[in-house]
Amino acid sequence: MRGNDPRRRLVTIALAQAHWLRLRPFEDGNFRMGLLLVPLLLKKHALLDSPSLCFNTIVSKRSAEYRKCLTSALTRNDWNEWFEFFLRTIIEAAELAIDILQHLTELIEARRCRLLSYEKATISAMQLENLLRRKPVVTVATVTNELLFTDPTARGAIKVLCDLEILRKVTKGRRNRVFADVDYLTVLGAEEVRRSR
Repeated sequence: MRGNDPRRRLVTIALAQAHWLRLRPFEDGNFRMGLLLVPLLLKKHALLDSPSLCFNTIVSKRSAEYRKCLTSALTRNDWNEWFEFFLRTIIEAAELAIDILQHLTELIEARRCRLLSYEKATISAMQLENLLRRKPVVTVATVTNELLFTDPTARGAIKVLCDLEILRKVTKGRRNRVFADVDYLTVLGAEEVRRSR
């Protein structure tokens, strides 16, 4: 492996992850912080365009193996098992991220078709549907502030998306209602994506 080889950069990140956990710089949260560092280091080393890899999702499911491999590397200097685990996890996280993106793309396309064929669809409802990708949980106030809509326009757009079951009211009562794009949030949860494919 030479200078700028991606494999070398991955090994560097695996070493950084292990040494971070050896140092234990904080009283609490070192494990979680270490998991957050991996996608950031992948981006820093130009192996990701954005820190969107689901590394922590995969490691959380295999925490016993993670700890075993890491302990083996740090106490017995057996780095091969740690590197293999780390690289397998990176691959699986990348595959999961691709599955999630494909599922989101399909979801967005299907909604766009439903929205365009709905007789009561408005341009404001289409703008709101676009906003949901950035803010999948909204209130009337959120919509008015983000999209610069009047209150009645925001309420009308929300009603259209509720009629199409794109948005669902997640609070009780009539005041300060909160609406969520439950399907989008479910896909981002990742577990259901793997089971449906």
